[in-house]
Amino acid sequence: MEIIAKENGGGSFTRTLPPEDNHAARCYSIIHTGTRIDPNFKTTKNQVRIGFELVDPDMRHVFKEGESPKPFVLSKTYNLSLNEKATLRKDLESWRGKSFTEKELAGFDISKLLNQPCFIQVVHRTSEGNGNTYANIVSITKPPKGFTVPDLYNDTTIFSVDSFNQEMFDSFPEFIQEEIKASDEYKAMMAKGGSKVASAAPQQEEEDDLPF
Repeated sequence: MEIIAKENGGGSFTRTLPPEDNHAARCYSIIHTGTRIDPNFKTTKNQVRIGFELVDPDMRHVFKEGESPKPFVLSKTYNLSLNEKATLRKDLESWRGKSFTEKELAGFDISKLLNQPCFIQVVHRTSEGNGNTYANIVSITKPPKGFTVPDLYNDTTIFSVDSFNQEMFDSFPEFIQEEIKASDEYKAMMAKGGSKVASAAPQQEEEDDLPF
């Protein structure tokens, strides 16, 4: 499955946060949630949610009583754009350690990110709106040369609202389902009577060098 980026293209809670630090990680999920109106800026945005697993085995945490320790996971939502001012472009160029070529800017398949190693800088920020503290990804960089990033604990996930997979959609948390349901693509699909399309399994890449 391809997910292409182009140049032009509430309430209180208790949750254990990963520590603020620079963490070894891998991309374990890519969820294309589709095109929606941004209520703050009244503009249309085509968005993707990229998820990362903190892969250090010594950092795993028991999130639910009776279960085994599991790694922390974080995600960051991007506009699916490689415009020169786009956050996705900035983070990917930092991650891969080089700028995009003109050919890549014409259409870059972000599914290549799946299972790729990186380092992510995590900071805690408190929302002025609800007072909750969240763990935020503020930068993504290429692993130091010679550093071996551990393997993933979680299975990889790739989903696009353009190639709808009902079984995978049903497995998502409710808030992600609601994001997808609000998209123009989902509404158009439902207007046509719905659709169920199986997603192709992603190809795993060698990691002697980042393949993107």
